Amino acid sequence: MSLVVPPKPGPDDAFFWDGVAQGRLFLARCATCRRVLQPPGPMCPSCGGVDREVFDAEPRGRLLSWVLPRHPPAALPEQEVVALVELTCGARLVTNLRYAGPDDLRMDLPVEMFTDTLDGVALPQARPERRPA
Repeated sequence: MSLVVPPKPGPDDAFFWDGVAQGRLFLARCATCRRVLQPPGPMCPSCGGVDREVFDAEPRGRLLSWVLPRHPPAALPEQEVVALVELTCGARLVTNLRYAGPDDLRMDLPVEMFTDTLDGVALPQARPERRPA
């Protein structure tokens, strides 16, 4: 039994999942007002524009909130942390925060995004930012 439900990309988000498969973080922004469209959709909620640009987002951000689920069993080898991450471009993603335990969690923790394959599915993940030594 698979513990990860694979995504079913549609016309509005296929570019995102194509990027994840390449280990990259592709996001979209409105070509008219430049608002980042996350989650992506067919039209900009700010100006109503229907043209968008896909860009390679910087994979860094900060931890805004988190949950430590207790049920059902996690697909991760370590304790699962479900996180709300705000990227430097302003987009917010719900993802797993990896390589961090409950004692490491704090508001505004600097994080970096990466791609990992869980149960055969490539997914965007976050981890505490690695600082140069």
